[in-house]
Amino acid sequence: STIAIDGNSNTALGAVNNASNDLSVSGLAVDGDDTVASVSTAANTTSATFALSSNQDASGTLNSTALTNAYNLDKTDVTDTATSGIQNGSASISNNRTTAEGSANRVANSLSVAATNNTATAAIGNEQASSTTVTATASSSSYGVLLAAGTDTAYAASGSSIALDENTTTALARGNSATNALSLAVDVTTAGHNGIATADTNPTVSAGAVVGNLQVNTGNVSATASSVSYTEEFKQGSTGTLLNSQASIDSNTTSAAAFGNSGTNSLTVAATNSTTTAAVDNLQANQGAVSATASSNSYTLALTRTDAGTGSAASGSSLSVDGNTTSALASGNSSTNA
Repeated sequence: STIAIDGNSNTALGAVNNASNDLSVSGLAVDGDDTVASVSTAANTTSATFALSSNQDASGTLNSTALTNAYNLDKTDVTDTATSGIQNGSASISNNRTTAEGSANRVANSLSVAATNNTATAAIGNEQASSTTVTATASSSSYGVLLAAGTDTAYAASGSSIALDENTTTALARGNSATNALSLAVDVTTAGHNGIATADTNPTVSAGAVVGNLQVNTGNVSATASSVSYTEEFKQGSTGTLLNSQASIDSNTTSAAAFGNSGTNSLTVAATNSTTTAAVDNLQANQGAVSATASSNSYTLALTRTDAGTGSAASGSSLSVDGNTTSALASGNSSTNA
């Protein structure tokens, strides 16, 4: 017999502004000039032969909540007609996902320019401002397997495997979140903009290829993730509880992460004999309170005696509670620039 509550996903996603902007240019010869590409996020201007600009402003209150309960009750009436807990089978509550994400401003910007004999410039400019109070809450209140053996079936589990493995409970809260990716690729000799790349805190940045990112968060941001209990309970039959079986509560994850501003900026230039310059400018400011809390109350693997059984609680069996993690991360400003 097989009992499986596996691979379920419970996701709550809340955003005030949520955008995906993609601009792709390709050809044998793409017209352009070597005029400097520039981004001034203070003035909200982006200029280049090919330019992509995004502006988001959020306020108010944003709450995102996900709650999951998953359990199996295979009870046996030990005083009446008995049926087996599980024999030569498996019971599993594994690989389930509970996710809550709240992001006031959320954007993915992508600009790709690919051509032969290309002298064009390219730029991405992103600006985000949020005063939103953001809360993300993810909770798995109960993951449980209860197997009870009758007096005439001897064991709660015999020749079987029982697993509560690799379940995740994740909360993610962000004031501003941006992914900016620019790729400029040419195949043969090109002049391009050969002026010195510049970036400052005005904020203004200029070069042949430019990524500029400005994020300002003044709202409070909070993420909470909790796993109340992971429980496997086996009630003993007449001669024992587990026989030649495996029981595990392994590699479950409870995590919370909160960011005032989160930015991932990437710029790639590929060319033959190119003199094009490139620059990435990332400016972030956070004034809101940022907090993250993660908790896992209990991991319980219990072998319970229900009568005057004569055998061992576990015979020829393995029991494991291993590799479970609980983590929390809070950051006012976070960025990756490459």
